[in-house]
Amino acid sequence: MKSLRFVLLALACATLAHARPVVIEETAVLTRPPDTSWEILGGSGVAIDGDQALVSAERWVADVTQPDGRHEAAFFLYQRSGSTWSYVSRLGPANAIAPFKRAGLAMKDGVAVTISDRWRIWGRTGNTWALEPVARLDPAALTGPDIEIHNGRILAAHFCTFS
Repeated sequence: MKSLRFVLLALACATLAHARPVVIEETAVLTRPPDTSWEILGGSGVAIDGDQALVSAERWVADVTQPDGRHEAAFFLYQRSGSTWSYVSRLGPANAIAPFKRAGLAMKDGVAVTISDRWRIWGRTGNTWALEPVARLDPAALTGPDIEIHNGRILAAHFCTFS
């Protein structure tokens, strides 16, 4: 029993000896999109696919039909050249979303998925992104803020309640 404890202790110490601290270095900063009314930090995230990045942004817009204005989300596309990320375009239109709801996004292997007022799937051909036709999917089912893409499969969270 004493030798088992010694072996477990040795394994634990060996694991700690090989652990390295995580080092994060800033290599580039994204520029603001031309329309400065968008708050990038208020967005729910970023996704990177090779030399292209997708960034979510949010803003409040005055709306006479709503006393507090309208909450909107959009997704901005950036292209990397060397160590610089340059703004390319907004991917699709700005969309009104429920207050305090976060937009979701993911991109991988030439596929991007965005969720704001509803979800959309985008496909990349070269450097051009186009909206893909989608069948057999229930837009109401994809209401959560997180999306993942792997091997052509898309997994999106769904807010639900259990009784």
